[in-house]
Amino acid sequence: MARSSVYTSSGGGIANSARQLSRQGPLSRILWGVQPHPGRFDQKGPRMSRSILLAISPVFFTMVVGPAGSYAADFVSVTSAVANLRASPSIDSAVVAKVPQSTTCELAAVRGDWFEVAAFTGDYRYLHSSVARSVGQAPPLTDEPTTLVSSCRGFVAAENRAMNEALVLEPIDFDRQIDLEWRLTDRYKMAVAQKYRLHPARSVELTLWCAKNQSRWR
Repeated sequence: MARSSVYTSSGGGIANSARQLSRQGPLSRILWGVQPHPGRFDQKGPRMSRSILLAISPVFFTMVVGPAGSYAADFVSVTSAVANLRASPSIDSAVVAKVPQSTTCELAAVRGDWFEVAAFTGDYRYLHSSVARSVGQAPPLTDEPTTLVSSCRGFVAAENRAMNEALVLEPIDFDRQIDLEWRLTDRYKMAVAQKYRLHPARSVELTLWCAKNQSRWR
């Protein structure tokens, strides 16, 4: 399965370019260009090691997220106590993660009764319209340093766990391995997000913060 490539939200060109950061690889590979298994990511597009040059630029950061840490986009907020975040727009598709009430994701498109949203990996996931609603804005990214530091560490740990489990569970088929890794990454990052009250809608901003402040949490 190919990785998702283009948002249909109202965000500008620079903001859309920033969103591509989360699509090209997990945070651990953004920061260090890690390629733990030779050739694995050559087949799936560019590695993230070059993106750090943009991510650490204060000018680029300000242009992308603005002084208040937000960019123009549409969002979806979960209204039920718990909602299933699915891999495709069908009640028969795999549940990627359980999403708690008020969790906010960036809206990419509406597919019938389904909201197509961007998860932490940047892949598109799906929330049924009966358990979520469209909203005009997302809660801001926290500015509490301890929470941000812990979140960076938690996200990298989630990525490493997902990668290792996918290597064991799908050792032969490369495409299945990568798809499983991305699903597990979204699942484990959602658990981290619940712990620290973060929102998938702010995952790009968190990634940029982690990239700019490596010395504070590595």
